[in-house]
Amino acid sequence: MSVNMQGSWEPDFFVADWRVRPALGQLERGDLVAEVEARSMQVLVCLARHAPNVVSKQRLMREVWGDSFVTDEVLSHAIWELRKAFGDEARNPRYIQTIAKKGYRLLAAVSYRVDPERLAPGSRIGNYEIQEPLGGGAMGEVYKALDQRLGRVVALKLLPADLARDPSARRRFLHEAKAVAALDHPNVATLYEVGESEGGRMFLALAFCEGETLQQRLERGPLPLPEAVSIARQIAQGLAAAHRLHIVHRDVKPSNVVILPDGKVKLLDFGLAKMTGATSLTRLGSSPGTPAYKSPEQTRGDKVDPRSDLWALGAVLYEMVSGRTPFGGEYEQAMIYAILNEPPRPLDGDKAFPPELAATIEKALAKDPAKRYATAEAMDEDLAYVPLAPGSSGDARTRPIQLRRPRGRILWIAATVILLVALGGGLWSWQQQKAREREREQQKHRWDFSPEVARLVEQGDKLEWQGDTQRILSNAERTYRQALTLSPGNPLIEAQLAALLARINAQFPAPGQMQEIEKLTEDAVKRAPDHPMPWVAQAKLMLLKDKPREAEQAARRAIKQDPKFDRGYTQLGEALIVQGRAVDGFANLRKATDIGQGYLRARLTLAAKLQDAGRYDDAVTEFREVLKYDSSHPTAEENLGDTYIAMGRSSEAIPLLRDVFETTHDFRSANSLGNAYFNQGRLKDAVDAYWKAYEQRPDPVVARNLAECYEQIGQKDEARHWYELAIPSFDRTLRTGGGQRAELLRGRAFCAAKLGRYDEALSNVQEALQLKPGQTALFFRGAQICAMAGRREEVYSWTRRAIRAGCSRDEFRRDMAFHDYPKDPRFQEILESTKP
Repeated sequence: MSVNMQGSWEPDFFVADWRVRPALGQLERGDLVAEVEARSMQVLVCLARHAPNVVSKQRLMREVWGDSFVTDEVLSHAIWELRKAFGDEARNPRYIQTIAKKGYRLLAAVSYRVDPERLAPGSRIGNYEIQEPLGGGAMGEVYKALDQRLGRVVALKLLPADLARDPSARRRFLHEAKAVAALDHPNVATLYEVGESEGGRMFLALAFCEGETLQQRLERGPLPLPEAVSIARQIAQGLAAAHRLHIVHRDVKPSNVVILPDGKVKLLDFGLAKMTGATSLTRLGSSPGTPAYKSPEQTRGDKVDPRSDLWALGAVLYEMVSGRTPFGGEYEQAMIYAILNEPPRPLDGDKAFPPELAATIEKALAKDPAKRYATAEAMDEDLAYVPLAPGSSGDARTRPIQLRRPRGRILWIAATVILLVALGGGLWSWQQQKAREREREQQKHRWDFSPEVARLVEQGDKLEWQGDTQRILSNAERTYRQALTLSPGNPLIEAQLAALLARINAQFPAPGQMQEIEKLTEDAVKRAPDHPMPWVAQAKLMLLKDKPREAEQAARRAIKQDPKFDRGYTQLGEALIVQGRAVDGFANLRKATDIGQGYLRARLTLAAKLQDAGRYDDAVTEFREVLKYDSSHPTAEENLGDTYIAMGRSSEAIPLLRDVFETTHDFRSANSLGNAYFNQGRLKDAVDAYWKAYEQRPDPVVARNLAECYEQIGQKDEARHWYELAIPSFDRTLRTGGGQRAELLRGRAFCAAKLGRYDEALSNVQEALQLKPGQTALFFRGAQICAMAGRREEVYSWTRRAIRAGCSRDEFRRDMAFHDYPKDPRFQEILESTKP
């Protein structure tokens, strides 16, 4: 998994007898101390994490440098610095070994020390006596303590002991102190003192608020509307004071709100706050905020601003009036998926809520920060208008009318052509030709990028071909959007973004995504028809809409604009294969692999299409070619594992898929791992793998696989539950208008058949075949459903069509739906005599 390691907050550990201090950037052994540059230290942390396994160069670059472009020379320098610090030699290594064409391995044993124990009651820090622990966060421990001088109880927050010696951590801790001390508001807890103990531990002494937290109050059920609105307004007013000082709380939640006996509200723990522009205070691996109250951008790890706090306040208000959080999910990953992709649950129940309240919550919980309240004051003002009793109308003040600002438009300046008619027809024609040439040249350079935009576009292009994991694709999307912000309306960036979103939509469809792809593509084609990229985006959009002929036309336009652009041939190949013109389609895909960057990106598509066609040996060859260029490419590894499974080589697939999942935590690799275990009869391992996948993303395909696994175990009721759960999940995904509709219909058909709804299942298969007429898996699914239904004549027909389309005979022999067919001579004759 690609991890942002900027700012190394890893705990200390040992490599042999060397103590590694990531927070300090040091290696220590006895009295010897070696200073190590930050990136080199992060390389060592990464090697230690994976020890004693080999870590590829690509993985090191992803985990240490994240989205940044980095060369082999930079990584080699980091390895050289580590060897120098250890006193190691490349030719005879004792610590770091180079594995030719693979990467690096840490040879010495790695061990981790135990974190220090919490302070015991009665301990002293400065003038404060510890009474009891209250909790802890990414940058500190919190205790209830008694101020011995003034006799008052305080909340004492300490810098973690293992970071206390780090000057950088001390500076960040003081940043936090500065942020809190700058706040002086009745709805924010007061900071009394910043100090340092005799042992060098820094601390903050804050007001200890006696009362109950909002979380404790909610345990007794929803709040009356007047109380809920009062609490929300006080939180908003506290946040407004913080936001005016450029402070973002980043962890607004019920447990950080205390209700005092007099009804006053105190907002606690600005431990996650950061001054705008300051360095993040979070440790490696931590994620500021609590999942149920984290805004979509905070959940994705994007930069946050005050509007993220207002989203969290909307979630808290929703919970106060309804008794539940706005986004459900039995597991954290299911909730995260809902926050990113689904609308909040309807605000309904036994009591009716004022429309003003519903509108306020809806605006606060908008996915797009631009559609939320711009300020906490604005949200507080709308809350003032919420009627608190039947017939009341809230605050009588006039509501301000908000006008939307029109979007900027890019003005087009057409080149002027002076026609010298007097010089005669020949000269006029020559001038016309020269004018057209000049106009084409101007059009060619009209959308040239500035150096910064060009860097972002190049970075996005490199990122999106590192793999198909959601994180990689999201990083690429973010990079293109940054470029588009710097060059608004640029059709080439719009086309690049549209093509990427089409790729994302085919795998992770989301509401509204298709409409954005359509808009971006339409603008790009209209503004830059002489460039190939808009037509590539158009081709991808048409394939998403299951319009392969239109996709073919767009791909040919892309090739016409630039015959040396690999993506034009890739899209043409895909469009032709979907139309059933496999020979021409594969020819164009192979041509794309020999052009530009097609050696990697076109080859991935070629391998996947060979896999779909049942040409598994050829697919394996192409996936291995990709892995020659990038030995840990997650998509190539995962798809290679899937191909091994289809070939009945699950034992080879398992270690490959396990490694991919441990690296990416992508739900699809866990699902594929479950398939491999299932094929080996290791049903308990399969269930465990499927559950890991479902926890990452509650996908209908995973639910269907869990159902089949439980069925094989003999847990019929549990299996039926998962089949019934999968069908509406398939339907929701189909309604989003995402790609892979045929594959979704194929999965839905299986679940319907398992529930005895055979005609419905076959109808799903027939609909899928209209979208992808030659897909072998659909013919196999038709045969499988008819076998479940006991329709033997139809089994023969579907089987014959599947074999002719290239389906493997072994798949029929392995599948349990055909368990009583080996003795059927007619079925065996079809398997043996039918030619692909």
